[in-house]
Amino acid sequence: MPNEDCLRDDKEDEILELDYRNFSIVINRNKLTLVDFWAPWCGACQTMFAIFSKLSKYYSDKIIFARVNIDNNPKIASEYEVFSIPSFILFKDGQPIKGLIGTVTESRLKEMVEKL
Repeated sequence: MPNEDCLRDDKEDEILELDYRNFSIVINRNKLTLVDFWAPWCGACQTMFAIFSKLSKYYSDKIIFARVNIDNNPKIASEYEVFSIPSFILFKDGQPIKGLIGTVTESRLKEMVEKL
């Protein structure tokens, strides 16, 4: 049974943790979802989390922000061909539409979100 917290319709300033139980539900239920593929041992992922978190607060009214720990969810990472982290994939109506790989500037990640 998926975690009910991932199914809320309110868009609080929070980042959802996705796994094999709730990934499909979240990306298919929400019009736009930006997913951060990361791992705890990845220094660049930690750096990017600060930017990701900041943007999640700014765009919480338009986009769901979520993360997938690739160590715990390798099948999800493989399905979306995530071979390098951090990787960011923007999903629209359940389908990947844009992506960025690696450490990027705040403005570059913002540009990805704004050019819809």
